Amino acid sequence: MHLRNNLNVMFNSQNLRRFAVIELITIVVLVCSGCEQPNITADAAIWISLPESRPRSGDNYSITVNWRFRSGASVVPGHYPLRLEIIGPDGISQAIVNGLYIDIDLDDQQHSLQWIWDGRVSTPDRGRRPAPPGDYTLYVSAAEYHFSATAKVYPNDYDQDGDNISDAIENENSGVQITFGTNTYDYVVDNLSRPPVISWYLSSGDWYANRGTHEYSLAKDTRGNGCLYNGLRIADQSTGYRYYPNTDPTDTDNWATLLLINELEQVARVWGATHSDYPMTTLDFSKQNGESFPPHDGHQNGLDADIMYIGSGTYQYGSFIVVNVGSYDATASLELMQLFNNLASVDRIWTSDQALADYYSTDKIQYLSGHTNHFHVDFLDADGSQSCP
Repeated sequence: MHLRNNLNVMFNSQNLRRFAVIELITIVVLVCSGCEQPNITADAAIWISLPESRPRSGDNYSITVNWRFRSGASVVPGHYPLRLEIIGPDGISQAIVNGLYIDIDLDDQQHSLQWIWDGRVSTPDRGRRPAPPGDYTLYVSAAEYHFSATAKVYPNDYDQDGDNISDAIENENSGVQITFGTNTYDYVVDNLSRPPVISWYLSSGDWYANRGTHEYSLAKDTRGNGCLYNGLRIADQSTGYRYYPNTDPTDTDNWATLLLINELEQVARVWGATHSDYPMTTLDFSKQNGESFPPHDGHQNGLDADIMYIGSGTYQYGSFIVVNVGSYDATASLELMQLFNNLASVDRIWTSDQALADYYSTDKIQYLSGHTNHFHVDFLDADGSQSCP
């Protein structure tokens, strides 16, 4: 038995960030088959409340599960397991909440529990990626009572096809070919199948870790003796950052894994939201295929990034800021380092500002000579160690 569009839906967006995502389309309540013409005023009901906003893919989304049981409900009061799952495109079907219990009392009171879905879906052995755009069904059940709500996930404004590769990066790499087995692919801003999702069904080999994603780049061996496969170039500029090649030929030193690029762009978006007049400036990453990159000891497999320090004056593109000299702003530079530490999968951040490293008092930000005009970020290798050819 179903009841459509006849609910007093409560919206709560307090915990949403501005990119969060889902628009309610239809609402369906399914209660026990013995209940005639079920509705929200029936003796028993369980339902979901969703935000009324149109946030974006891959960000926090508030889901509230509500239930109410009256004395006439055909259910025994007690402790019942609650299951909340999501079903969507690309074969997505997974639990958001499982193994949790709720207390059902015949007290005619509305009870609620709230969860924050991160707008992401799991991938085999890889973690989580932003949920691709499309229609999703949220399904909740407890004590043999069920509810489903159809919702629509929208792409981010910086990634219109929802493949977790920003428009700026796909435009920058539009002529770069991906090699995958005997196939080659390219990057297209508004086409979710270019490049296509790597098969979920691979069970072995280099690409096992990247199943279910569009991420074809791979860091191999170590940052000091390694190589980069199917790397991408960082864009010349996008929200919150600009790339500066310094004395290197343009587009020879700005290659990295997609994971590094995505996390760096996330840091840049957050930074740019409050420092729009002073973008983060990126310097050396890796070469297209990785390998030796003098004078660096590392930067060989797409997991390293050099970032300019922040100055206190007007932003000047290409003008280096030196630790404790002139307009060097230690507070703003530390703020940027902390964003990397909080938002990215960072192994170490290296700086030649001894006071700054001492102040932060953590093994994530450490002193290293030779970094007076930039700090260095070592990203973790999510794929694990694999050998270069």
